[in-house]
Amino acid sequence: MKFAVIDLETTGGAPRNNKIIEIAIVLSDGECVIDTFHSLVNPEMSIPPFITQMTGIHDVMVEKAPRFYEIARRIVELTKGTIMVAHNAQFDYGFLREEFRQLGYHFHLPTLCTLRLSRHYFPHLPSHSLESLIRHFGIQVKHRHRALDDALATAQIFHTILRRERFHTKPKHVLLRLQQICRIPHRITPDQLDRLPKACGVYIFKDHHERILYIGKSKNLRQRIRSHFRIQNPKHALLFQNVAKIDCALTGNELLALLLERELILKHRPSYNVLHKAPNSDYALIFQKKNLWDGQLRIVSFPDEIPPSAQILRYFKTRRSAQAYLARICTTYKLCTSQLQLEHLLKICPLHGHQCDRDISSTRDNEHLHNLERALQDIQITFREDFILDVEGRSSEERAAIYVSDGYVRGWRYYHTIDRRFTSDLFTLTHPAAANVVLLQYLKHSRSIERQPFHPQYPLNETTQSSR
Repeated sequence: MKFAVIDLETTGGAPRNNKIIEIAIVLSDGECVIDTFHSLVNPEMSIPPFITQMTGIHDVMVEKAPRFYEIARRIVELTKGTIMVAHNAQFDYGFLREEFRQLGYHFHLPTLCTLRLSRHYFPHLPSHSLESLIRHFGIQVKHRHRALDDALATAQIFHTILRRERFHTKPKHVLLRLQQICRIPHRITPDQLDRLPKACGVYIFKDHHERILYIGKSKNLRQRIRSHFRIQNPKHALLFQNVAKIDCALTGNELLALLLERELILKHRPSYNVLHKAPNSDYALIFQKKNLWDGQLRIVSFPDEIPPSAQILRYFKTRRSAQAYLARICTTYKLCTSQLQLEHLLKICPLHGHQCDRDISSTRDNEHLHNLERALQDIQITFREDFILDVEGRSSEERAAIYVSDGYVRGWRYYHTIDRRFTSDLFTLTHPAAANVVLLQYLKHSRSIERQPFHPQYPLNETTQSSR
């Protein structure tokens, strides 16, 4: 196996706005250097003074140097069939990919990062910068922050790491082991990932201060968590750097994983979760009763503006879509806009026409109430009866009872299949409206789940809540 140890000097830190001014490639067989390539590069832009101060490279030095496109073919030939190695590989690889992208070429190499490898193999070191590692290993370097000298130093560090890993691992597994280490956050070890369950549940990424960064769910927790560290984009790169701890909560089945994930996201609002609210639900259509039948239909922000006594009918992504739906409801069911205080939504009352005010006759009023009752029955998404869903538990000897009461999902608990003894406390949902959306969407695609009536064996009036 051949390795291409690469180091770049650039005009700045962002590939889209900066250019390469020097490149060095050190080819290695994993034990010693077999070839080198080095070149200054004309960036076709001025080199900032702080870069010149750090590297010693100035505009006059690169004026007659080849432009990147003139050495691009040579770079491809040298690195073909190799594994790229670099200290903070994301930086160097990002610049190379961007330079080739501007030439219309897709540059791709498997990569290993000596920064991540150093953090794993030498955790006792106070710093893992290239400068610190050079001092720690006593590597002789003439010119720091010059591409060839830094690449040769990186190659020596990489050879040290390879020798260390070969002592503990079978030769055919060494490369796989190194790639695995480079794909996971430096505060997480491969052994920790190997111990993750392959079962269904919810996972939580935390930083070193125990702050929750991200919450997700999966049928196979280990596989899903590993996939996070294979995805390369800016959002995942930041998440990658900050993850220090992974917590898992087994649920036993996908429905409970969906419900628990939604509950925890709404409770903690993690910074890396896009969906802080219920699916596609930034707004809600609610009904607030004035008396037995009369009431007001309103569009409010979800979940912040939901009154405790309100009945949630529908969820919407935008206010405009909610208003359009409400207008259709008023027209379809011939509702009185004055009674509902929706004159701003429809200029012409569907029930009374142009002449409509709040002082309408009792006959007209009764007609509106009858139409409103019919509309509410058709559009509400709360459940009309109390029931229990009996689903799989976390083992073959366990089941779970999900409680739906007074129109909403209230919570669940696990019980033993033989003696029906409860094996967990009641987990009570604090966002039942969001749980309703999850359950209804799930039931549309899983019609095999049977609803069971309440039974004394499944009491809902438990006060204990599991923190899981």
